[in-house]
Amino acid sequence: MCVVQNIPRIFLKNHGIANSTEVTLQLGRGSWNVRLDSYGRFTRGWYDFTRECRLNVGDVCELELIDKKKVVFKVNIVTWIE
Repeated sequence: MCVVQNIPRIFLKNHGIANSTEVTLQLGRGSWNVRLDSYGRFTRGWYDFTRECRLNVGDVCELELIDKKKVVFKVNIVTWIE
């Protein structure tokens, strides 16, 4: 299980997407629609993303904004190894 994270509000504001309530996360050939609350926290869709990508506590999701108009982030997962 992965801890719910957020996109910093300053990042959203600086990139002109502060009013976005939905983003798309792309990983490989897969994509997930994830809702953002008013604080930039991932809500609906985040659990499906974490489950389907088999994220574990300690894994890091690096997000790269690749489409401002559609608010699409390319995801790179860095797996934590004991």
